Amino acid sequence: MSMATRAVSHLVLFIVLSLSGASLWQQHARAWDLGRRSPVLSYDAAEYMVAARELVQHSRFATTFALPLELVHHSQPPWPLALVQPGMVVSEALLYCLTPGPPRFINGRPADSKRPDEIEPIALVLPCASYILIASASAIAIRM
Repeated sequence: MSMATRAVSHLVLFIVLSLSGASLWQQHARAWDLGRRSPVLSYDAAEYMVAARELVQHSRFATTFALPLELVHHSQPPWPLALVQPGMVVSEALLYCLTPGPPRFINGRPADSKRPDEIEPIALVLPCASYILIASASAIAIRM
């Protein structure tokens, strides 16, 4: 098999796996009715998303989301991040900045246009893309 044929076959495999993976994720989200009957965010995902919003709005690695146990040591927000991966926070902050929200005005002044229920799906973008890329890379590596 020539190098060009092999490259085309790898590209086709990547495209097929990416489309099928995205389709399966979408069907899974519909089956679970994410954002309606079941929550999109777990505790960790919510902490990352709130920390990303805090990073975008106030330029600090902190969160307004804390467990009652954390209130004993520090009673006022913002709380420092506990066991959070900074790469995840930075990537979700970037996605938060890139995601447009509908324009909103309060008393004639522009307000934060992204409500928490509107930005929940942002938390799924990075894991979905990561799983699809890992599956595609594994399949291509096996074929080599």
